[in-house]
Amino acid sequence: MHDLIIVGASFSGLMTAITASKGNKVLLIEKRKVPGTPINTTGAVPIEWIAKMGVFPPSDCIAGNLKGIEMVAPNGSRALVKNENPDGMVLYPDRFVKWLAARAEDLGCEVMTDTTFKGMSSETPPGGEEAKHRRHLVVSTNKGSFAGNYLVGADGTASIVGRTVGMGERPAPEDLHIGIEYTVRNDGIQDPEVYSLYLGHQVAPLGYAWSFPEGSEYLKIGLGIPQSTDLTAKYMMDKFLENNPRFKTAISKRNGGIIPTAPPLKTAVKGNVMLVGDAAHFCSPLHGGGIWFGMLSGQLAGKAILRGDPLLYDKLWKMELGGVLSRHYKLKKVIYGMSDKNFNDMVELLKTYARIRGSNPKLGKAAQELFFSSPGFLLEMAMKWSRNGLALDVIRRMLIPSFRIA
Repeated sequence: MHDLIIVGASFSGLMTAITASKGNKVLLIEKRKVPGTPINTTGAVPIEWIAKMGVFPPSDCIAGNLKGIEMVAPNGSRALVKNENPDGMVLYPDRFVKWLAARAEDLGCEVMTDTTFKGMSSETPPGGEEAKHRRHLVVSTNKGSFAGNYLVGADGTASIVGRTVGMGERPAPEDLHIGIEYTVRNDGIQDPEVYSLYLGHQVAPLGYAWSFPEGSEYLKIGLGIPQSTDLTAKYMMDKFLENNPRFKTAISKRNGGIIPTAPPLKTAVKGNVMLVGDAAHFCSPLHGGGIWFGMLSGQLAGKAILRGDPLLYDKLWKMELGGVLSRHYKLKKVIYGMSDKNFNDMVELLKTYARIRGSNPKLGKAAQELFFSSPGFLLEMAMKWSRNGLALDVIRRMLIPSFRIA
């Protein structure tokens, strides 16, 4: 009899295991033979966020650090903002997952690979009068059935656990992006400490393309577009490489996946079943990043399980994740309404920001110079933000320095 059964050795599932194993008997089942493969993420994470998780990766899990971002407009104009110190890193996701799995096992979690979740039922355990008032869950797999008090679904966007209990509906086509990514050699193509984002409806309609350095030797080139378009990610990727021939070097890896860019579920708890990570749509609708959101949701679920209170998980994730995910979705809607001219103007504004930032001006003077550099664009964007319900968030940001819109 297990206290907790987790389906999926994902970032979110492993973080649940690491947190809950400190006081419970935990079983984690994973359908793949090797957790973390195939790779379906760039592996980019903010250093500050990953440090807060208490599982800062060892050096052999880190491909490289990131100090800046370059935005590329549809007209080819580029804006670079680079810091003195790194604020992000690119992980080797497969190595990091393997390391997290080892951490979970060290804490007593049993990890069963090549094990497929087939369904779930509940039953009253044998015993006296007291047992009649308790029910536990029975999880069936290709390797037999296992009983547990709690079940966590960390099995991705199309969560079978979620569907089994009537929770975790599939996002609408416009809220479900298809991502494709190639790993190519970085033969002096790009600064290994800067990642680039490519904007424009001809590049990736209702999405964007990217190039993330994987250390100094490789680049991860990819893009994502929603299912609602009449185009495929592969077709747009081929076009992107044709228009950017410097990236057409030897391809060493190919991967892809489904990225939920929907709002989070209204609830991620049903009885003693909880959903974490992509299974609960805990992935940024704005940029598609899901590692940190998934890991934090797993940590919060683990804390609720330690308290023996699944409903506490719903309260915790709504407090810690709900606001930022909601704002990211509103910002995504703003971007959906932007034209290529808007993107061009935004990159020009970012270039002005980078120039002003280098001179360390006072806040008021910097804001004034930024506004008068592109008042028409800023007023148009203010209207878009207001229409998408972000006006109050802007006011909060001005009044509360610690409040983050994104």
